[in-house]
Amino acid sequence: MRKRRECAPPGIRAAIFDMDGTLVNSEDVYWDADCAFLDRYGIPHDDALREYMIGRGTKGFIEWMRTQKEIPRSDEELAREKMEVFLAHARGRVQVFPEMRRLLGLLEEAGMPCALASGSPRGIIEVLLEETGLAGFFRVVVSADEVARPKPAPDVFLEAAGRLGVEPGGCVVFEDSEPGVRAGLDAGMVCVAIPTLVKDRYPEVFYQADVLFEGGMGEFSAERVWEWLGCGVGVGR
Repeated sequence: MRKRRECAPPGIRAAIFDMDGTLVNSEDVYWDADCAFLDRYGIPHDDALREYMIGRGTKGFIEWMRTQKEIPRSDEELAREKMEVFLAHARGRVQVFPEMRRLLGLLEEAGMPCALASGSPRGIIEVLLEETGLAGFFRVVVSADEVARPKPAPDVFLEAAGRLGVEPGGCVVFEDSEPGVRAGLDAGMVCVAIPTLVKDRYPEVFYQADVLFEGGMGEFSAERVWEWLGCGVGVGR
């Protein structure tokens, strides 16, 4: 656990979570589904594309598709088809990371409001929240469908903070991707980064996060985050 500061800054009043790869283990399922989706249109894919796409959401994915091939379908039609392919692959396969469920429970006990801010379409968010039993933890849920720009723009996080009624500087964001970490930092929020793809060296933006779990979810600890938050803002005391 690499910390840029020993304790969380004072004034944190809310927590905002990314979903895919942060709360639930859906990134592998997404990639399986995305490969099947791209195969329908004869668009090649490789591991470099997988890494590039993590955190960019459906909007970013479709924008990229259009750079590869002319597709005579609307963005809305492509997004709907992509969602259907994902859901066909996902049912029964997506699970919550245990330490994340534990952290949500600690925040709930402390009375800290939580929001979900995801690049996935709302239809996917609702299905996964229901299947994993996480829906009750979130006062606010925002999809990238509901904002002008997807991550790495900060729009989805700013919208979540606005709906919670908390200033951006009063929010801590939990993210697994390079675009997501950039979005959280550009929103002016405290950021905890838990990379999906564990590496010896990460893109520089990960080292700008307030906390970085260099070992990814295998290193992530709800207790350690709780202690870090607690020494700064007094949660749980």
